[in-house]
Amino acid sequence: MGFLKSISLLTKRELTPIQLNRISLIPEFKLLPAEYTILNKNIKIIITENEYLIEEPELSSEEKNIYHLIEDSLIEIIDLKENTTIEEYLEKAIRIIISELNLTLNEISLQKILYYSYRNIIGLRKIQPLIEDPLVTKIYFNNGITIEHKIFKVLKTKIILSTEELYFILRKISLKTNKDIIENSKLIFTEKNIEYSAIITKEIGDSKFSIKKITPKISLPTDLIKNRKCSPEILAFLWLLIEDHNNIFFLNDQTYLHTMSYLLPPHAKIFTNINSYIPNRYTTTNMGSQPKGDEDFGIIQNYKGQYIQSTLIASIEKPISDTITCEIKDEKIITITEAGHELFKYTNEKFLFNLEDSIFIKSKGNKTILIEEFKLRTKLLFYLSKADITEENFLKIIYAYYENPVKVLKKARII
Repeated sequence: MGFLKSISLLTKRELTPIQLNRISLIPEFKLLPAEYTILNKNIKIIITENEYLIEEPELSSEEKNIYHLIEDSLIEIIDLKENTTIEEYLEKAIRIIISELNLTLNEISLQKILYYSYRNIIGLRKIQPLIEDPLVTKIYFNNGITIEHKIFKVLKTKIILSTEELYFILRKISLKTNKDIIENSKLIFTEKNIEYSAIITKEIGDSKFSIKKITPKISLPTDLIKNRKCSPEILAFLWLLIEDHNNIFFLNDQTYLHTMSYLLPPHAKIFTNINSYIPNRYTTTNMGSQPKGDEDFGIIQNYKGQYIQSTLIASIEKPISDTITCEIKDEKIITITEAGHELFKYTNEKFLFNLEDSIFIKSKGNKTILIEEFKLRTKLLFYLSKADITEENFLKIIYAYYENPVKVLKKARII
């Protein structure tokens, strides 16, 4: 039996695949140029005043030889009809090829080769880093590549596509729509929360395409107050809990996790497993499947009780005893319970609360001072909800409050 045939048969075995590490480390952004890494530091992103630059890993001569050997083998054996995802198939096939050829690779080399295999076989080659970057929301091609960035908005890139490279991308998009490349036609396709569209012209070089990541709408805390999804009292209480590093759980809802991130203290270190999470420039964020262990907060989607060494802001499917739990219905907080005792309740179109028996309030020493602080934060949040305030300005005000609350309250004429 030939080598490639034997490899093809081996891929049908149940094996643990080698996985591409998709950790992104997003630092606190203070000044430009800004830098961060994605895919477990395989790729460095550099942001200047109006440009988005990419530094991809370099392969040594030995790594290049191994990569080309693996690439040639993969092209021969890859079978899109397999009852598995193409990513899983690729990871399993690479594992087998490395084993069968007795190749020795350290973890760094393995991740680099796995990245280029993804990039060039499954992905869109030069523009694949843009798709992998969780902070890039949209990619446009019209002669050159421009992106929309979650934090730095519209940026140009230095990526230049030859006619052959452009054709490869258009061909990939056309395959997703099960259509051929036909001049003067338009292609649209959505897959895995990414919308691909292309306009094909007679001259391929004049064609255009865009790739848009579909992300959930994120509400500011002030938006929730305006839309009566929760009260300023609720948000003031949750803000106090966050500052004091108390775990908060949201029952059967994930939308509030993003909203709570606006109430985090400046310079906080965050871990999140939410792919669509939008970091802000005042925190350091580890986006991936595993925390590093030094994070202050874990913003966790579908928390299952796993140990995480940080304060949790998490969505859960079942109530957890002895915790602060917010129950959501129709995007509205209808109850907040503390160790089973109801503190907040939405009834008869009113938000009601009673903090007299709150364990948190009673545990902080001077109850009167804490209740007064709760009232001041309530007034501030209500005041901000009446103003036409941007996301950036809201963050600045919250962070200024952490550093000098009296100054912020005086400016808002609350004291």
